[in-house]
Amino acid sequence: MYAYMAPSPLDAMAPIDPAPAVKLETMTHPERTRLRTAAFRATRVYPGPVGELISIELQSWGEFGYRLGSTTRIMALVEHIEKLDLPTLAAAPAA
Repeated sequence: MYAYMAPSPLDAMAPIDPAPAVKLETMTHPERTRLRTAAFRATRVYPGPVGELISIELQSWGEFGYRLGSTTRIMALVEHIEKLDLPTLAAAPAA
């Protein structure tokens, strides 16, 4: 009733270890939140193309750049942006 199946060479292979050989770097939730906040704040502190560029760089670093290694310059930029005062909006004249 059942057809004979010849043993496959894959049957003799050792099982695959589910743990990766290299531990991937991860960011904690507070670190990601801090980067996102700084990215948003950068567009307010530095209006125009400069703020947009800083914002995009911080967002991309938070997505995948942290895997590349050292975070000292990025975190120094985040600290710098956090220390800056947000510009105040002028009150609208009363009509």
